[in-house]
Amino acid sequence: MRKSFFRKFFDMVQGNLVSRMFGFIREMVIAGYFGTTRATDLFAIAFTIPTLFRRILGEDMVEKAFLPTFRQLIAAGEYRRAWILASRIFNLMMLLLLIIMGLFYFLTPNLVRVIGAGLAASEFHQAEVMTYFILPFMVAIGLASFVGGLLLFLDATVTYALAPIMLSIGVIIGIIALKPYLGMYSMAVGLVLGGVLQFLIQIPALIRASRHSDLRMRYSVTSGEPWREPKEVGRQSGWIFGQSVASKTVEVVDRVLASFLVPGSIAALYFAQRLVQLPNSIIGLAVGRAGVTELNDQVQQEDWQGFRNTVITGVRYNIVCMVPLTVLVVVLVGPITSVAFQRGAFDSSAVKLTALAFAFYALGLLGMGLWNLYSRVYPALAKNQIPLYSSLLCAFVNVGLSLLLVRTPIKHGGLALASSIAFTLNGVLLFAAFNFELRRLGQKGIGWQDLGDTLLSTTVASGVGGLTAWILFPRFSEIHLLARLPHLIVHWGEVVALGLAVAAGMFMFLLTLGYWGRFRGGGAAGPERVILTGGGTGGHVNPALAIAEAIKQKEPHSQFLYVGLRGKAESVIVTRAGYPIRYVLASGYPGSQPSLALVRFVCALLVGIMQSFYHIATFRPGTIVGTGGYVSAPVIFANTLMRGLGMSRARVFIHEQNSVPGKLNQLIGRRADKVLLTFPETKGFFPENGVVVGYPVRHSVTSMLSSDRGKAMPLPIPEGRRVVFAFGGSQGSRTINRALVGALAYLRPRRNDIFVIHGVGLMKTPEYHAWEDTSERLQREYNEQEREQIDSFYYAQDYFHNIGDIYAVSDLIVCRGGAGSLNEISAMGKSALIIPKANLPGNHQVMNARAMKRAGGAEVIFEDTVKDGGMLLEEVEGQKLAMKILSLLDAKQRLEEMGKCSRAFMNHYAAERIAAQIHGSPLPSSSLNDISAKDLDPLLSDNELLWRLRSAWQEDQKQYEPRKVIVDADDLDYYRHRAASLLTSPSWPERNLGVKLIGLLKHQEKLSSLLHLLADRTPASRLQKFFGGDYRQVGFIRRNALISLQILNKWGPEVEARVFEALDDGYYEVRAQAARTMGHCAEELLQKQAVTEKLLSLINDRSFEVVREVALALGAVGGNREVAKGLLGLKEHHYWQVREAALRAVTMLVEREIITDRDWLLKETSRFILTTTDFRSYFDIKETYRKLHALCKGDEEED
Repeated sequence: MRKSFFRKFFDMVQGNLVSRMFGFIREMVIAGYFGTTRATDLFAIAFTIPTLFRRILGEDMVEKAFLPTFRQLIAAGEYRRAWILASRIFNLMMLLLLIIMGLFYFLTPNLVRVIGAGLAASEFHQAEVMTYFILPFMVAIGLASFVGGLLLFLDATVTYALAPIMLSIGVIIGIIALKPYLGMYSMAVGLVLGGVLQFLIQIPALIRASRHSDLRMRYSVTSGEPWREPKEVGRQSGWIFGQSVASKTVEVVDRVLASFLVPGSIAALYFAQRLVQLPNSIIGLAVGRAGVTELNDQVQQEDWQGFRNTVITGVRYNIVCMVPLTVLVVVLVGPITSVAFQRGAFDSSAVKLTALAFAFYALGLLGMGLWNLYSRVYPALAKNQIPLYSSLLCAFVNVGLSLLLVRTPIKHGGLALASSIAFTLNGVLLFAAFNFELRRLGQKGIGWQDLGDTLLSTTVASGVGGLTAWILFPRFSEIHLLARLPHLIVHWGEVVALGLAVAAGMFMFLLTLGYWGRFRGGGAAGPERVILTGGGTGGHVNPALAIAEAIKQKEPHSQFLYVGLRGKAESVIVTRAGYPIRYVLASGYPGSQPSLALVRFVCALLVGIMQSFYHIATFRPGTIVGTGGYVSAPVIFANTLMRGLGMSRARVFIHEQNSVPGKLNQLIGRRADKVLLTFPETKGFFPENGVVVGYPVRHSVTSMLSSDRGKAMPLPIPEGRRVVFAFGGSQGSRTINRALVGALAYLRPRRNDIFVIHGVGLMKTPEYHAWEDTSERLQREYNEQEREQIDSFYYAQDYFHNIGDIYAVSDLIVCRGGAGSLNEISAMGKSALIIPKANLPGNHQVMNARAMKRAGGAEVIFEDTVKDGGMLLEEVEGQKLAMKILSLLDAKQRLEEMGKCSRAFMNHYAAERIAAQIHGSPLPSSSLNDISAKDLDPLLSDNELLWRLRSAWQEDQKQYEPRKVIVDADDLDYYRHRAASLLTSPSWPERNLGVKLIGLLKHQEKLSSLLHLLADRTPASRLQKFFGGDYRQVGFIRRNALISLQILNKWGPEVEARVFEALDDGYYEVRAQAARTMGHCAEELLQKQAVTEKLLSLINDRSFEVVREVALALGAVGGNREVAKGLLGLKEHHYWQVREAALRAVTMLVEREIITDRDWLLKETSRFILTTTDFRSYFDIKETYRKLHALCKGDEEED
């Protein structure tokens, strides 16, 4: 699954931040050792040449020319062609870089005299030597850039962003280690070392990433197949070459002009560029590169609306990040430069030179960000010529302005200002050209309505924040405590003062942004603005859309904004419905136990709150409606904070679809004005603000009850067919998908009578890709002829946006037990075959399914747990599903009756009731007949069920039957399936509970699962081993599996083999229970002699509990005098419990007539030690001894 735009942006920001911090340290080392001297000027001049070809044959060529073509081949499944293309481009790059490097060794003297025209004659030779040292860097960094581009494509964004750390490390090592020997040339040697390290460090990461993505990477040295792809890459590279030449020409001109200024001017420009590249790389490049794969995918799919939205998102990120950064840099340029570089040879005059250039460069940050974004947009459209033309025009403007401004009093600052103006102009031109491209593609251009509020509010808030920082920094600097902080590497007092000023500025920025949204709308009359939030699945998204429809009926001019998670169901459903959508970062609550997942959750929540803060401030809603899913949490928390500060007036309404709300919903529900409930029993969670309204169903569904039914069907259905619609919600269900694929084999003979429509789902995770898994199973399980037959009665699609049409033509619907699906089915009056997902909070799907079945509107199939590839998975057998479908379709009258019961089951006015609550109008008069469990016996929790069953079993083990405890057959069936589902839990206590329940419920079908758990020798995790664990299935699970086998009492060769193996288990309780189970099933043993010998070998086990159970088992199993001898050998055992068990076992042997020599037995047993350590009047061992002797003597008298 590809990462979302924000996920990649976040990864890139983290990686870039770390790598740029190393780069910043690298520049600090250069500044500290060499300052703004001629040595640094010479390094900057020499550095110009390799960096030109780094762009032409490095990042730009890979990202803008190679990756789009490579992506097209991968998307088409042409993996071999894609990797051959990659190999060819890599080989060609290496060859060209080596040739160019050799050529420049001859041209260096002439190039240096052009770039450093203002140098003194003695300095030309030094510049030439510096360039000779640096030139190999061009080859190393070019190859590193190519490998990095592949990492970017494979979504290894963190590795890609962190790799440049090695470049900085190489430079730092080179300067510190080699300066005493090479002087200023140590900078060049360190640069080459860093480039080589950056290339080498990425190779293992590329191999791992390609294996993880299953793209089968391979490298080939040569290939004689003539393909057109390298030509296309070469054509696009030509445009990129032009762009790079244009930008580098400007850089060369600037350095030529600066060489005529005071010494250190080139170095000042160099250090100022390094400073401005810090925010540009961390934010600007991250925004641009985060969208590379997404933009390419959208072009490939011709998703132009999504393409437009991705670009708008990128522009907004640039505005929100770059505008406040620009203001902060301008007002604090001196302190920032001083903190960064003032040490060693970098004195106060160097700070002034660099700060002047830095301030003017910072004015172009937004233009740089837009350039970084659009320079990725146009390659995705294969329109690299547009950035070229724009770059050429702006290069002319830049050079002209440089020639003019360098003559002004700001000198080298004029060169920086010219660059900023040119970057800004370039961004504007590319923005305008992109709008033209959008209109050509049939989309509306990006305008003020998309960006105006963002630009205006961010600019005003940035001004307030910048003014605050400017006023406070001098005052913080004068604080006596800060002034006394040590000057170690940096002046820590100045660092703290700068940090406090920036923090205060950012706080005022956010505060202003919040109040901007609060007061800009003021009290002016206008359309109602509503934020809808909730998502992850269609069950959360569709209610929000239904509520939006109901609000629009009351207030036709209402405006809506949907806030959701990128890459989830809402990104497809909401966009298709035509509502604007923005995204925030959020993750599910992992529980309160300390863990990395909890840290990630907190970080995601904080970032999500910040994003929500911005969305609320700029959209200015009067109402926020949350429909569940963890994406609602940051929005509600942000609004709560803003209401507390007086920034928001938005009322909050939460719709809870489930009978038992999740923990996050319980928390955010307390902060809502009202919680709108589907189930009456949920009111106990929200006694003060809960209102029962039911579940809102979209008008697009209910409208299909009219004569328009089926008008938007994606396929023709042959006349006379009975239609089955199977789906598992918007994300799909692995259980339903796999069961339906298996069922097709049994439905195929009826292909002329039925038609199956399959909603596969949108789920795309590393664990399960719904569409790919379903397609692969169809290909694997059926031959070509069978697939042709299946195609005549089976149609699959990932998601049906017109689901109302599908409902309308369906005779039977196979679905999950979510309240959303069942409410929609009820609204349509359709019969349902429900496969509820168990073990969800409150078991709400099971409760829904039970209630609908009790009302006569549905039948239920529960998930089973089976072993698949060594793992236990939840599943429904295809044959079972097929037989159930056919039996319902064949009972036409019953199906019709089920439809009527289904229609009468639900409340069908929920959306109107919700709209009335939001607008404060009277509720519509309608009976509230929602799904409710009030007429059903409450389901027992797993622990309650265990207690009841175990109590009944302990009372009478021989006559025990679970049906006497659980009277309702449907409930017993459900409990059995629920217990089986526990076997798949990642938590061993839950698996252990499932094992116990399987036995007590006498779930015979799970015998194989118990045997699997008993024999599973998967090693325990390191944490489990630390606490004494041995295997993933801990000793308690293995022991209880044996107890359950004993209760099931279903003996056979495999059971005997597994129990026999358990006699060698490392955990003593497992060995003891294995012996007890052998004794219990003694009459059914198939290999009694082998079992007897094994038990005899354990009679001296180190654990007395094992020896006791072995002795008792031998009494039930043993068949010769040798067994008696072994038991008699325990006469002096340290533990009286073992001696007592041995006597009982001998008694059993006598009763079974295995021992007939009573005189010998009486003589041998008389030697048993009969004392015990217990302080009680009754002694078991003595009573057993008396019983044995009485038995022997009584038999003698009879003889």
